Amino acid sequence: MLKNIKKIFLAIKEKWPQLSLGVLALFLFLALIIAIALSSSFFNEGINVFKPGDNILNFQRDTKEEPKEYKCEDCSINPLTGKEQEEEFAFPVAVVIDNHIDARPPAGISQAHIVYELPVEGAITRYLAIYDTSQDIDEIGPVRSARPYMLDYVQELSSLFVHVGGSPQALVDIAKNNIFDLNEFYNGSIFTRNENRPKPHHIFIDFDNIKDYIEKQNKKDPTFFSWNFKEDVSDIDSESDDLNTNINIDFGPEAYEVEWVYDFENNTYLRYLNNKVHVDDKNVDIKANNVIIQRVTSRVLDEKLRLRLDVIGEGEAVLCFEAKCKEATWEKDSAKARTRYYIDGKEVNFSIGNFWIEVLDQNASLDY
Repeated sequence: MLKNIKKIFLAIKEKWPQLSLGVLALFLFLALIIAIALSSSFFNEGINVFKPGDNILNFQRDTKEEPKEYKCEDCSINPLTGKEQEEEFAFPVAVVIDNHIDARPPAGISQAHIVYELPVEGAITRYLAIYDTSQDIDEIGPVRSARPYMLDYVQELSSLFVHVGGSPQALVDIAKNNIFDLNEFYNGSIFTRNENRPKPHHIFIDFDNIKDYIEKQNKKDPTFFSWNFKEDVSDIDSESDDLNTNINIDFGPEAYEVEWVYDFENNTYLRYLNNKVHVDDKNVDIKANNVIIQRVTSRVLDEKLRLRLDVIGEGEAVLCFEAKCKEATWEKDSAKARTRYYIDGKEVNFSIGNFWIEVLDQNASLDY
């Protein structure tokens, strides 16, 4: 091949002596490139060539790096928890769950992806539990009434909002903002009443009824912003002095005192309520991979001492996972915007798993 190129070069030199050496050198260089490209050895070096009809998203160069291994090849990622799961994430559902002393233990709360614990009138708290319709759950409850600030979290995920009535302002806001809701007041047959529970802590809902309701409404699956998640759990030295293995939250009354205790074996925080391990109606311990303490301000709205919580805007937070708590900030630009959390100006990568978000106003105290 090189001999042929040399003959071509000499022929050109004899025929066109007026050509400059620069032009001849360029021609020779191009000829060498062609010769190398025609050599069969060039295509045996492990370089993939994109061909018409190939999907460019699947086009990869050969590499010595090991491919990433997944626990489940056909699984999808849950956008609320970052977990791999066999069932594809479906429609998000937010349910108001009672935390009154007479309402305990709650049903279905241990299976929630996210739980918000929110102050309500009377110095007690109420839960807003987030699920999705791919889950297999029996019943949830006791279901209670809505408050306006709950809607700001519901709209983050465009979820179905399940409740039993609500404060006057909450009901107005539901209609005004066209929130997709399931109110027991107008859909009593979908809910059940447990005669073994005292009123008004006796109303429950079967999760299959929620699924049927969403399907009949022919709603499209909503889209929402997903938080960031770490790929792996950090190594935790249980003997380290800088761990936060106990988180204590005081909402006021002793019956609503909360403690989270880190479980090194399962890499989760175990929840205590009123100095006892908090369990659901099936005696399942309530745990969280991530505990968020979100600081907000509140004020009384009416003669029944109903509250307004300022959950839109920005404020202080404490983020606890993998046995460590760090001071942070939160931001929420609008009712429909997802609340986002930052440490030193950078958005946080959470531990894969579920969340409990403790929303604390100025009347609650925190120690960790």
